[in-house]
Amino acid sequence: MLKLALKPGDSVTIGKDISVKLVEKTGSTARLLIDAPMEYKIERHKTERETGKIYIVGSK
Repeated sequence: MLKLALKPGDSVTIGKDISVKLVEKTGSTARLLIDAPMEYKIERHKTERETGKIYIVGSK
């Protein structure tokens, strides 16, 4: 696993096809833009603080 510190406007490229850009950081919320081919499934996961359980919140 890779852990990065990004500032708004910074981006990360994964392979040749995927780009992730940090658009905005406000408090504990970060807004990301993800550019990837349609054949990749992108899911957002949420971790429940009390139990540590991970839930899939949405996918496109």
